[in-house]
Amino acid sequence: MILDRLKSWFKGQLPDQVMPLYKNAKDEREALDLLRAERQKDAESKESAMTELMQLADKEKDLFEKAKTEKNETAKMRLVREIKYARQRVQDLNAKVQNIYEKRLRIFDEHIRAMELALEAKTAPLPEGKTLEASALRAQEQAATLDDLASSATGLAPDASTGMDREEQDILRELNRAKEADSA
Repeated sequence: MILDRLKSWFKGQLPDQVMPLYKNAKDEREALDLLRAERQKDAESKESAMTELMQLADKEKDLFEKAKTEKNETAKMRLVREIKYARQRVQDLNAKVQNIYEKRLRIFDEHIRAMELALEAKTAPLPEGKTLEASALRAQEQAATLDDLASSATGLAPDASTGMDREEQDILRELNRAKEADSA
């Protein structure tokens, strides 16, 4: 039941990362809690991988310095192999962080936000029927008033060449006529 609702919210597309969480959830609140817990685990795993990356970088630097000063060829080759292993491990961890943790965290963040919005909308009180009717009537009245104002404002638009509307132009003509009548 919850899985069907969630599929409709997300247009039938639920990533593999969240599908098991949604299947185990009894309601939206539990699904949100499961998403948050799984996101926290992934964030901790990513942090652990980042710490290991830092340690490997330091280890590689130390091994490289030792290899530069090593005189024994066998010992030098052992250090070179350890450097090679450290670099491979760094590449693997970087790929894991980018391709797994970052992607999963982004998916969890999106689903957590969507679930929070859904729960907020679900718990928000809906206006009563009378309030909705009154709002609809006010909207109709305001639309009619706006139409009346728009039709009465026709002809009052400013003239593009002078920047004056028709009424202002008429007043100027009247003033000019009065001025000519006074001077005659």
